[in-house]
Amino acid sequence: MSFSLNNFSIALFISAFIAAIVAYFAYQRRKVYGAKTMMLILALLSLWSFSYGIENLNSDIGWHKFWSYVHHPAIALVPVLWLIFSIQYSYQQKGSQKALGLLVIVPIITILMAWTNDLHGLVWQNRYMVKLSNLWLMHSEHGPYFAFHAFYSYAAIFVGIFFLIRLTIKTGRAYRSQAVIIIITVIVFISGNGLYLLGLLPFQGLDITPFSFTLSCIILSYGLFRHNLLDLMPIANEIILQNIGDGVLVLDNQKRILFINPSFEKMAGLLPETSVGVSVYEVFFNWPDIFSNHEDNKQIETKITVSDNDYYLQVEISPIWHANQLQGSIYVVHDITERASNEEKLRLFLQGREKTIEEYIFIVFDATNSKILEINSAFTVCTGYSPSDIIGKTSLSVNLFSLELRSTLNKKLRQNPVLNELNITIRTKDHSEQHWQTSISQTTINGVTLNLWVAQPIK
Repeated sequence: MSFSLNNFSIALFISAFIAAIVAYFAYQRRKVYGAKTMMLILALLSLWSFSYGIENLNSDIGWHKFWSYVHHPAIALVPVLWLIFSIQYSYQQKGSQKALGLLVIVPIITILMAWTNDLHGLVWQNRYMVKLSNLWLMHSEHGPYFAFHAFYSYAAIFVGIFFLIRLTIKTGRAYRSQAVIIIITVIVFISGNGLYLLGLLPFQGLDITPFSFTLSCIILSYGLFRHNLLDLMPIANEIILQNIGDGVLVLDNQKRILFINPSFEKMAGLLPETSVGVSVYEVFFNWPDIFSNHEDNKQIETKITVSDNDYYLQVEISPIWHANQLQGSIYVVHDITERASNEEKLRLFLQGREKTIEEYIFIVFDATNSKILEINSAFTVCTGYSPSDIIGKTSLSVNLFSLELRSTLNKKLRQNPVLNELNITIRTKDHSEQHWQTSISQTTINGVTLNLWVAQPIK
């Protein structure tokens, strides 16, 4: 058996190498959803080009048949994998494995039919060798099953292109350029294969599909490196809203529910996916009236009762305008129950302390981060700091006292949670110093450890 290296096979080997390189870069982005599918497509394209190049090194028809069996899995699987990638890229959701399995049934049957063609002749009715210059090629006369396979494959490809065209219409410019690059890649690929299947090439048996692979892979490489293809994947807005931690509710201008995410359903005690299309007043009949028309962005706080439990909510309301017409509203709801409970407990605590020690300076620190949570009027009078100057800030950021004093106090509090009659030095807003006699105690409210300071200036 003699072998002859020819330009046709060399070009196919180059095509295989380029496809393999792009597959490698897709593999490096494998953590991105859809990248593994793209990598598999490129690996199969590389196999197709490489095995087709080896096939054309020899003129024996048995050799040609063997290598056609080697690359036929790529021919059968690539169109369906393309459809799967298009779904993943467009929607960023996996769908059921059962549905994906159904898509692969026909390619698997196609592979088996090709490998057993000598028994039935349904894929190729006749195959023979033809010579083109010094190159021997295998020409195939296709059977009825091949027509079905071609129809199924092109249907998968065009449905995938449809998904991406729809994506280009719906998404922003960055995602749009990525989708356009992928569409061009596939069109270049199927143009070569289409010319071969339709018999429009000037030479029998010459399949230029692998050469269109090369150009497709070059275009795809441009997408990978220039437009961050597979690094920046479009995510459907609905998927984001479904997974966001806050509750999201969208109403139309007739107060019907257009969208409600699982967080809102859980917060409101609703069964999943039972509220869309229903009037908001029917679903939330026991809620305060926060669903009236709002023409401007607004933030409100309200309380609801679900299963005899009170919940405090912060609601951000954003109207939806189109063509100067109010089309509906978006409600984003944060559960602030714990914060409201802490604030109420602290307020009551401070009220009680103020009634008994009005003449004393009072400060509340968060023990975990040393932020000041509350002060009384005596603190403002003595230091010159207003509540807006100091609440939410650390003692060091406002230079209330030295780092050494803070370290000393933290060390003592770890040894004893109650410290009495400490003499400490405080810096006021005008940078003068005051000497205080201070008692410090620790308390915990809803898991938050607080340091409570009660002080009196030393005269």
